[in-house]
Amino acid sequence: MRCSKVFRSGALCLAIVCSGCLGGGREDAPTAASATTGTFEETDNGPDPWWPPAVDPAKPQPLVLSVQSESTAGVSPNDKVNLCLNLDVNTGTISGLQADLLWDPQCLAPEVVRGDEVTCQIEPATRRSIFASRALAPGRLRVLLVNLTDPSPMPVEVTRLGCCTFHAVGQAGERCEVYLDAVTASDPRGNRLPVEVRPGVVELTP
Repeated sequence: MRCSKVFRSGALCLAIVCSGCLGGGREDAPTAASATTGTFEETDNGPDPWWPPAVDPAKPQPLVLSVQSESTAGVSPNDKVNLCLNLDVNTGTISGLQADLLWDPQCLAPEVVRGDEVTCQIEPATRRSIFASRALAPGRLRVLLVNLTDPSPMPVEVTRLGCCTFHAVGQAGERCEVYLDAVTASDPRGNRLPVEVRPGVVELTP
């Protein structure tokens, strides 16, 4: 059995043809899509194929991790700025986290305590005991957030994980973008969790 649905409106005509849409037939991917002109017309030889995607209850909702500057109004060159790791979406399942921050070293420079250790502060509400931070290379910082004695998840209301201090070394008017890379999050059993990442930006003002 074949079914088709055609919509024509102004300059757009989208045609989708599928095979075996009903009964025990095999469902195929769309086989035709075209653009043309015409008037609105709808034909329907079967059920509406535009069903919302099915939700897999076994697939966990992804965490959303972002970089945010505490200075939302911008930073003057040579000033300090704290860049923070935020959980925009906390599913209440995360126990540990490792992530790399990437940026242009001509725009920002991390504040180093000693050796390759960068000035960072853990957020107490995370209940994590270790917040390691190392400058791996110019423009790359790795942070590690874990609790070796209590692997229970961070409280679901936690959004801020911690902040690291940087110096603005670029010129006024520059946008210093900070990206996340090599992000690994785990639950209390060590299972890897899905994570979506969002970059941050520091505006350098006169």
